[in-house]
Amino acid sequence: SASPAPARSAMPRLAAAPGAAGAALGLEEALGLLRRECAEEAALADALQALQLLCSNVVAHPEEQRFRTIRLLNANFQATVARHRGGLEVLLALGFVERRSVEDDELCLVLEEPVLELDLDAWSAWFEALKEKRDVLGVLMAELGVRPLPPAALGGGWDAAPLPPAPLDCPMTMHGQHAGGV
Repeated sequence: SASPAPARSAMPRLAAAPGAAGAALGLEEALGLLRRECAEEAALADALQALQLLCSNVVAHPEEQRFRTIRLLNANFQATVARHRGGLEVLLALGFVERRSVEDDELCLVLEEPVLELDLDAWSAWFEALKEKRDVLGVLMAELGVRPLPPAALGGGWDAAPLPPAPLDCPMTMHGQHAGGV
């Protein structure tokens, strides 16, 4: 049998997304597109959870750039959001814009925020609009019976490489006793 064609998720589709070159879709329209294009309920649930988690993480940690940056070639992002028509459109409707990472020259989506210290009113309006968009996602998820994921306490977003496990270079204490001892 012939080898399968490369997965279409291997390359970002941002340039082909409606709204990328012309008028952007609104959030409701983009969510409708995502709902129509997701073939399976589980895939739609995963995409909605990921999108809502992105918003929740930014709302919980607006000062953290890593929660406002998505590497377009990130495998998890590709598998849950970008492979579905409508996924990138939702991100554009949320306010993400295409940028090239200066550090490693990688294509990213970035949710740019106004500078709080320079314009409190603009930042407040941006933050309130983001919370409203997160809530729109939450309402849709509730209608579909999809549970939201809790926002991150700390840690990387889709802009970070996975961290290796910490080495166990010290003895562990279990039930009051040191491991490996006599």
